[in-house]
Amino acid sequence: TNKQPKIYDKIRKEIIALLDKNIVPWEQPWIFKQESGDLHNPSTKTVYRGFNVFWLGLHMMKHNLTDTRFLTYKNVKDLGGKVRKGFATEVTFYNQIPVFAKDENGEFILDENGQKIIIRKVPVFGSHTVWNVEHCDGLDLPELTKIDIPEFDAVEIAETVANDYLERENITLNHISQNEAFYS
Repeated sequence: TNKQPKIYDKIRKEIIALLDKNIVPWEQPWIFKQESGDLHNPSTKTVYRGFNVFWLGLHMMKHNLTDTRFLTYKNVKDLGGKVRKGFATEVTFYNQIPVFAKDENGEFILDENGQKIIIRKVPVFGSHTVWNVEHCDGLDLPELTKIDIPEFDAVEIAETVANDYLERENITLNHISQNEAFYS
C-alpha cells in the first residue's frame, strides 16, 4: 500500500489549518529538548530526528502535551495499555533499499570481498502511527525524571562564536556607515 500521498496530504492540511489560524508553526518558540528529554519512543529507544521533531512538536502543541514519549499501538499493547481513539499522529521514516546485482541464474554477484554488489538504491518513504503516552491508559512506564535545561542567552553565545572565529582567522571587521557594502 502506498501511504506516501496520504501522509503528504495530512501534513499539508495540518500546516494549512495552523496558517489559517495565523499560527506559523516554524516560528513557534520551539524547545524540543523538553524538561522530560528528547522526543522519543521509550520501548525502542528511538530518539526522533528531523521532520519528526517538528511534526511531533506540533502534535504536542495542539494537544497541550508535556510528555515527550510516543509509542506505536504494538508498544502500548505490549506494555499492557490502551490508546485513546482520535489522538494518533504519525512519524515518518526514509530509507534506501539496495538492489543487488544478479547473474543470469539469479544468483547474487559478489565483489572481491565476498559482499553483494549494489547496483542502485530504491528510496522508501513511510510512516508509523504513534500516540503520546498522555493519550494512553494503563501503561506501566516509569515517571519521567526532569532534566535541568540551563538558561542561556542565544545572542551572547552567537556573538562569542562569531568573535572567536574572527579572532582565530585574523579577520578584521570595519563598521562604517555608508550606502554601499565593500568586501576585501
